[in-house]
Amino acid sequence: MRRSERAFTLLEVMAAVAVVAIVFTTLARVANQGLQSQGTSKRRFEASLIADRALADIESDLQTGIVPEFGEVESEEGFFDVLVEVTPFDMASLPSASPGEGGSTGAAALPAPTAANAEASPIRTIEITVTWQEGFEEQRVIRTTFGLDREAIPLPEGGGGNAPQLRGAGGLSR
Repeated sequence: MRRSERAFTLLEVMAAVAVVAIVFTTLARVANQGLQSQGTSKRRFEASLIADRALADIESDLQTGIVPEFGEVESEEGFFDVLVEVTPFDMASLPSASPGEGGSTGAAALPAPTAANAEASPIRTIEITVTWQEGFEEQRVIRTTFGLDREAIPLPEGGGGNAPQLRGAGGLSR
């Protein structure tokens, strides 16, 4: 028998090893990206749970009549930073509608906040931001809700029959 028929040449073995190395390198890279994606998804999910829990606490307080004060409150939970920001709702950004255009037909109008009375706005925007470091980038999850300060609603003088009645956590009814 000839020598070339019995065994692989050194060149054939080196080519096979190079192909196997390329395949394993590609598989390792894909596996590493999968693990990174899983870690990112897990941290995003944890941040969402933290934001949702903070939002549920605030909404529970609103149900019992406890309205958060204007300003910012920062805290840490694990390696997450939690920022709760309470600001007056900008009613000037809402489109105005007359009663004939589908607007309110008899409800008391809430005053739009100005620089002078912004702190007295009965509606508050409550934004919860949870941030964390993911590699070299900062990631964030944001939740927003609105709260009504029933004490800040101006009631019409004289207590007429058309005055809105408050019920629940800031809902209006007739």
